[in-house]
Amino acid sequence: RVARLAALLGAGAGVAIAVVVPTVIGALSVFYTLLGVSLFVPVVAGLYSRRIGVPEALAAIAAGVTFVLAQGLVADAGTSVWQHPNVGGLACAALALLAVALVRQALRRG
Repeated sequence: RVARLAALLGAGAGVAIAVVVPTVIGALSVFYTLLGVSLFVPVVAGLYSRRIGVPEALAAIAAGVTFVLAQGLVADAGTSVWQHPNVGGLACAALALLAVALVRQALRRG
């Protein structure tokens, strides 16, 4: 039942994306933006720090994806590199990861 439901939801999402995004390149752009924002910060932080755990990674993923989706709904990408949703999404992901890491560290101490 779960596999069938997942297949139906995936097919529905595919059709919705095909209707909304006019080109394959546009769909790939959305996909790679979300993939990069959601995975870059947790993977790099996990490779370089032993203290980064699941809560930090989940917070980074949620913050980055939320920012990119909100930015996409509010406005188009700007002309500058610094106005692109990827940059803001990566910054939000890094800040969320750092905030959760600091909170967890403070809870362990106190």
